[in-house]
Amino acid sequence: MNQFRDRYMDVSGNPATSYWLARALADLMKRDPVDALHDCETLVDLMKMRVEAACTVTPIKAHDVEIPVEGQPDKPIRLRLYQIPNAEDNNERG
Repeated sequence: MNQFRDRYMDVSGNPATSYWLARALADLMKRDPVDALHDCETLVDLMKMRVEAACTVTPIKAHDVEIPVEGQPDKPIRLRLYQIPNAEDNNERG
């Protein structure tokens, strides 16, 4: 549980964390963890479908990024960033 608490504090207290994510984390903490996980997995599946639908011609490029946390070099924040092409790019290639 300490690993969860530490990671939760890192993410929720990071100024780079979006307002939406910070609020969602706070709301999720009030819920049953199994139900919350199921809803999060559903949300991820839906967002993946949305991204894939937006990129019907050009494949999505994913980039894994690690952001160091000051004072905690062994606990970087890990992100997967998706590069979504512009609609004009798809028209030029299609």
